[in-house]
Amino acid sequence: MTPAVAFLKSIDPRSVFPKEASAFTPWLAEEKNIDVLGDAIGLRLQVQSREHKVGSFRADLLCQDVQTGDPVLIENQLEGSDHSHLGQLLTYAAGLEAVSIVWIATSFSEDHRAALNWLNQITDERFNFFAVELELWSIADSLPAPRLLVVVRPSGWNRSVRRGTRVALLPDPARRRLEYWQMFLSQLTLEDSGIRLPQPNTLGNIRFTLRGNDLWVTVFTTTEKGHRRVGVFLVGRTGDFERLKRERRSIEAELGEPLDWNPDEDGTSWRIAACRECDPEDRSDWADQHRWLSATLNGFIRVFRPREPPVKR
Repeated sequence: MTPAVAFLKSIDPRSVFPKEASAFTPWLAEEKNIDVLGDAIGLRLQVQSREHKVGSFRADLLCQDVQTGDPVLIENQLEGSDHSHLGQLLTYAAGLEAVSIVWIATSFSEDHRAALNWLNQITDERFNFFAVELELWSIADSLPAPRLLVVVRPSGWNRSVRRGTRVALLPDPARRRLEYWQMFLSQLTLEDSGIRLPQPNTLGNIRFTLRGNDLWVTVFTTTEKGHRRVGVFLVGRTGDFERLKRERRSIEAELGEPLDWNPDEDGTSWRIAACRECDPEDRSDWADQHRWLSATLNGFIRVFRPREPPVKR
């Protein structure tokens, strides 16, 4: 008897993602999916905004390289590459001063591969152009599985070597923030094993995702505008704020902390924060700051995660 086998079947991405802006871009922006892209191109990415306004246009995704804080622009195209998207890519990159530029399409013509390779050759080595082909596959009756194939990357691109070199060249404030988060994460124990630890970075904050890409807890430090403090805040992009605010008294009692409740003026996002006045640049105080941040972070997750509404389908 011959063994039973199944065969891979190619799927048209448009059959799964009918529209780029309303289907593919939100899918890619989810943490687990942007991590797949990051692994493919050799960068650790954190989404900053979707449909980011650039002049009279909108870029699909604006991310940050969490290792260096550099902006990363992602432009999506659920069809073969064309001149129009190449022009958009360069326009957005200039407007955002992006350092890494990622163009995703279902296929790339030789002309467009040559153009991106040429840009990698003539631009300063700080700038990196990538072309990534999106494929979807299934086997038997399985769900579609994405494959991200990098067909253009900077010459000699090596994730570990380039990251090590760039970190070594970081200015002192960025290096200090990286060390701060490395120390914090090395001693952090999360009570909820379902929350994934982020990577240390050179930014003033690190993020712990609670739900998709629209509800997360951020740990932050700041020495700006006369404030020297550290803190933890919950951020949401949905309409949950008023519902949570009705429970303000019991939430603050459970946390043992007074909180700042701040809806954004546009009504699309909000922030609930606990802060502590201290100096994040004082290394002798880091251990005490990290103990407070750990306790407060775990408190936020413990108090707010059970109050999450069901994910909207």
